[in-house]
Amino acid sequence: MRAPRVLLRVDASLELASGHVMRCMTLAKKIAEQGGECVFVCRDLEGNMIDAIIAAGFAVNVLTKQPQLASDCIDARLGATEAVDAKQTLSAIALFKPDIVIVDHYALGKLWEDSISARVVFVLAIDDFTDRPHACDMLLNQNHGVTPHSYAGGVLPENCKILAGAQYALLRPEFAEARALDFAKSRRNILISMGGMDARNATAWVLNVLDEYSLPKGWSVSVVLGGASPHREAVETQLQALNLDADLLVNVQNMAELMTRADFAIGASGSTSWERCAVGLPAIIVSLAANQDGLAQALVDAKAAHRVVLGDTMALSQKIAILTSDARARQAMTRAAASITDGHGVERVAKAITQMLVQSEGKANGQQF
Repeated sequence: MRAPRVLLRVDASLELASGHVMRCMTLAKKIAEQGGECVFVCRDLEGNMIDAIIAAGFAVNVLTKQPQLASDCIDARLGATEAVDAKQTLSAIALFKPDIVIVDHYALGKLWEDSISARVVFVLAIDDFTDRPHACDMLLNQNHGVTPHSYAGGVLPENCKILAGAQYALLRPEFAEARALDFAKSRRNILISMGGMDARNATAWVLNVLDEYSLPKGWSVSVVLGGASPHREAVETQLQALNLDADLLVNVQNMAELMTRADFAIGASGSTSWERCAVGLPAIIVSLAANQDGLAQALVDAKAAHRVVLGDTMALSQKIAILTSDARARQAMTRAAASITDGHGVERVAKAITQMLVQSEGKANGQQF
C-alpha cells in the first residue's frame, strides 16, 4: 500500500484556542514519519497558528475570512458559512488530491462532511462532543470516559469507526517518555498554563490569587503563554509588580520537560489535560468554557485533578494550600492521572488510519481524486 496523502482542516483563533491545531500537527507528524504527505487548510482568523504549522514543515492552504453580509449566517468560529467553507476546501482537495481528510473544528459537521466525503477515500472527524451529527467514516473523541456507547443512534453513520477515550489522546512523544521520572520528589514549582491564547486572561487571576495566598518559602511559579496571546504584555507587567518567584515562558517547545519540573499545575481543561495525565502531573483545573465542563468533571471523578470556577478565589486558595502542603495528596493524584493515558495515543490513531485506508481502498475505484 502506498503512503497516504492527508488533508487536515483545522483552525486556531482567539475563540477556538490552539489545542485543535496542536493535536492535528502531532498526528500529521506521525503520518509523515510513516511516509505520508500532509497539507493543512486553515482560515486566516485572529490568533491563527498558520506560521507555526509552516515552521513545523507543512504546507498550508490559507482561506480568507468571508466578509460579513447581512444575508449570511456566518459562524464567528469559522469566519464563513459551513457551505462556503466546504466549497473552498473542495478547491484545495482538487489541487492536492488527498486520500484522507481529517477535520477538527467545532463549526464543521455533517453538512460539511457530506460535501467532502465523495471526493476522498474516507473522512476522519476529531470532536470533543458526543451529540454533534457527523457524516464521517471514522470519529476520534480523545476524552476520558467516552466510549462508543456514548453516541446515540443517528448521531454517527452506522458503519462509522469510533476511537473513543484518552488512550487515543494525540500527544507528542516526549510526554510518554516523561512518565519514567520520579514525581515523589518535590520540585517546589507550580506550572500555570491556561491555554496558548488564554483569551479570558485567567492567568492574571491565578497569579493574583497566588500572590495574595503567599506561597510557602522556596516555591516558584512558571507561567506559559502562547506568542499570540492577547494578554502577554499585561502578564509581563503584572509579574514585575507581584511578590512571586515567577518566570514567563512564551511559545515553549519543551512542555513535557516543564511538567516534570513541577509539583502540580494550574491550567485550563483543554487538550493539555491529557499531557498532564500522561506525565502524572496533579492539577487544579479552571474551566474556561462550557464545552470543557464534562472533561473537567471526568478528571475530578477519576481523582486526577481538583476543579475550580474562574473567579472563585477562596476555592483556588484552598486547593493551592492542599497541594503545596500535602505530598501524599500529590502522589495520589499522580497515580490517578497517569492511569488515564500512557501518551501513546497518536500511535494508536495512526495505526487505525492505516487499517481504515486498507479496508476502504475499494471506495476509490472509479473515482476522480
